[in-house]
Amino acid sequence: MPRALTLVSIVPGILLMFGALREGVAEGVVPLPLVLLAVATTVILGLWFRNMRLITEVGGDTITLRFKGLFKTRTIPISSVESADARTYRPLLEYGGWGIKFGPKGWVYNVSGTEGVQLKLRGSRPLLIGSRRADELAEVIRSLPGFRGGPSGWTPPPAKGIDDAGEGPTRS
Repeated sequence: MPRALTLVSIVPGILLMFGALREGVAEGVVPLPLVLLAVATTVILGLWFRNMRLITEVGGDTITLRFKGLFKTRTIPISSVESADARTYRPLLEYGGWGIKFGPKGWVYNVSGTEGVQLKLRGSRPLLIGSRRADELAEVIRSLPGFRGGPSGWTPPPAKGIDDAGEGPTRS
């Protein structure tokens, strides 16, 4: 998770603390429950954002995108993917930041960094998948048999996840 996003998660807690202190100074007493609520909010939001992960699983005939920390999962059939190209992008300028977003350039699923795989999908808007290992992810997607036919007689490998947190491939 980008440091900027972690800092943004702290803002509500800081605002609550300043509000509590301002109210306390005006009344001559700092309301302890409000300060504790502000600290708890800051810690909980900070940890939640810090532990988010985008897990991309590619195998068989699908690409599955899961956000650890959210309940959002998206499954894309390989047969609907027309192209998969690794590219560098600018998350703030092109998509308005990190996360699951939809905009003029299509969908984006990312948690950090500036590298990803741009998918062109049949009958749907483009989709960008953020990944620290974009070249490897694009290669795995292009090697699947359902992607533009694939080599005849080729057997797909077992599902393999690429954890964008840099923790390496995961097996499903």
